[in-house]
Amino acid sequence: MTPVFYGSNLVASGVQMEAWSVEDNGQGICFNIYAYSVQPGIYIDYATGDSHVADNGQAAGTHTKAANKEQHEYILNTKNMKFHSPDCSSVSKMSDKNKQTFTGTREQVIEMGYE
Repeated sequence: MTPVFYGSNLVASGVQMEAWSVEDNGQGICFNIYAYSVQPGIYIDYATGDSHVADNGQAAGTHTKAANKEQHEYILNTKNMKFHSPDCSSVSKMSDKNKQTFTGTREQVIEMGYE
């Protein structure tokens, strides 16, 4: 599990969780997910770490949508259609012929069919 921070934020925007079962080369367990650091009805200021009950009825996650618009570098596995951050341990296990670097938003990668 890896916390993901944007800029100089004090609170992680979420966590990336990856698992791969070594005994069967990923047949039993193989996933890479991102869990957003949000709580319904709570406003979180990721920059300062402050949080409070949302007074405008907006659920937390408002900042998450903005974070999804930020440009980042991703490593795409063109064989299994998974994407990874460049420092992910799975990247070194990828065959070079299946590895592609992409710079853009997370939303764009997902729209391209990657998970």
